[in-house]
Amino acid sequence: IGDELCVVANITPEELCGITPGWNGAIMALEGECDENNQVVFTVKNIGNVANSEPRQILIIEDQIVLLETEVSLNAMFQQVLPPLTPFGDTTTIVATVEQEPGFPGDPLVVFSLNNCTGMGGNPTGVGGNAGPFTATKCFLVVNAYDPNDKNANPLGFGENHSVRPGTPLEYTIRFQNTGNDTAYIVVLRDTLSDHFEAARTEILGASHDYEFALVGDNILHIAFNNILLPDSTTNLEASQGFVLFRVYPKDNLEQGTVVENRAGIYFDYNEPIMTNTVFRTYEDFILVKTDDVRQPQTLDVSIYPNPFSTQTTFELPEGAPAGDYALELYDAAGRRLRSLSFDGMRCPVMRNTLPAGLLLWKISREGRMVASGKMIAE
Repeated sequence: IGDELCVVANITPEELCGITPGWNGAIMALEGECDENNQVVFTVKNIGNVANSEPRQILIIEDQIVLLETEVSLNAMFQQVLPPLTPFGDTTTIVATVEQEPGFPGDPLVVFSLNNCTGMGGNPTGVGGNAGPFTATKCFLVVNAYDPNDKNANPLGFGENHSVRPGTPLEYTIRFQNTGNDTAYIVVLRDTLSDHFEAARTEILGASHDYEFALVGDNILHIAFNNILLPDSTTNLEASQGFVLFRVYPKDNLEQGTVVENRAGIYFDYNEPIMTNTVFRTYEDFILVKTDDVRQPQTLDVSIYPNPFSTQTTFELPEGAPAGDYALELYDAAGRRLRSLSFDGMRCPVMRNTLPAGLLLWKISREGRMVASGKMIAE
């Protein structure tokens, strides 16, 4: 319960239809795997028929820590294997992103994730996008009991705020099921989008049945399944279900921390609507730190006790650690710095006080260079 499961779909042949003005024909894609040493290895490719017009930025992130930031420029049908990286933890998600060629008719960001060394194609967390133009990824949280008439959004987002990067489009899925005692002839979905979205750019990506779509007013989506003949769940459980999947785009220049909420009404025939759950995402930057030191072996084996902790914990440097002034920084799971402390001995006590419950990230620096980093849990 609470795990993330993803389904990845690929389409063949890998061919694009038509010509898009402003795009030169280069196509970026990503692959990833863990080698025999449990190190993460990503490969960036240009699967198009033209070289990149300009260098494309690559980021590799683990729990909002940037493990690697570089650029790549590839000729047509060439690839580059990136340096192997050692994860901080055994079950974390490591995300690689590369900018797509400018003007490409698809996702502007190519994303590949590895969770516990299992490739998931796109990213279930806060970046969005897919591993290439011919791949689509859909992720869900594992729950116990659930309402068959519900709504969910991708990407899932980082942390309790479900943080996603500014500019990331959201893909909403509305699922419905006829749990009545007779056939439903009409199903209508009405969804009032947040004012922070560009409703006119809404894209319907797929549906279980034939539908009619209309934008009512400025931001109300009206999706009608006429003559759907949806049997009740006791007569035919599988056939009693349906869905629609659509993508919406945020407006430009949203304020940092903007929250978008959404729910939908589901109408079976002429009955009162069934309201779905409310889902939300927070648009904010969450990348924590960029440092080449992260890719190097940790020079200090720091002890934390207790961990997890409830009121107080202590950081202790190993015997033989160089003398000097050290800086300890604490971050939450969304990459926001919570506290900075200085110490010049072997130990640094930390009081819980206002630190939030859950996963915390920390790093210790000496003379401006990071010498240790890791994770801790506040209960």
